[in-house]
Amino acid sequence: LHQVTKLVTSNHWANEEKCKEFFTEIIVPYVREKKKQLQLPDSQKALIIFDVFKGQFNEAVLKLYETHNCVVIPVPANLTEKFQPLDISINQVAKSELRKTYNEWYSDQVAQQIQQGITPGEVKVCVKMGTLKPLHAKWIVEVYEKLKTKIDTIRNGFITTGIFEAVQNADGIIAKDPNPFISL
Repeated sequence: LHQVTKLVTSNHWANEEKCKEFFTEIIVPYVREKKKQLQLPDSQKALIIFDVFKGQFNEAVLKLYETHNCVVIPVPANLTEKFQPLDISINQVAKSELRKTYNEWYSDQVAQQIQQGITPGEVKVCVKMGTLKPLHAKWIVEVYEKLKTKIDTIRNGFITTGIFEAVQNADGIIAKDPNPFISL
């Protein structure tokens, strides 16, 4: 989490520079570690699936991906629900968990104030960004911890999009493990 938080821009929008940092500081070490765990050679290509945000798809960033032996598959605009494996499988579950957690937190805030004698019409819950940002970050980590064990759900997203079959049938794939998703 520390690595990701330093990649945030002051206006919270992604840009080319932050995309490069994210790739270099998060994705490259992750891919390197996964290749090591799966006993794959450094020359093994890695597949990266991104939407077509311009910060991720410009000449400089594409060259960076190529330098690190990554194949990038762009998901066309407005089609992530069909071709982005995690949108198909786990993101809806994550969003639902986050909504549930937020609703529980909000209800607890209301209940605490009522227990303190504040009438329901006078209850005020602070939902300013300064209050919610640290809570939201904590909730995202908690949801991640719950969902990272749902390998079958994650795998189904790759099966539904056809990526799983394409990887299994691709020439030049040198995987020691017949199921490369087992150690996600």
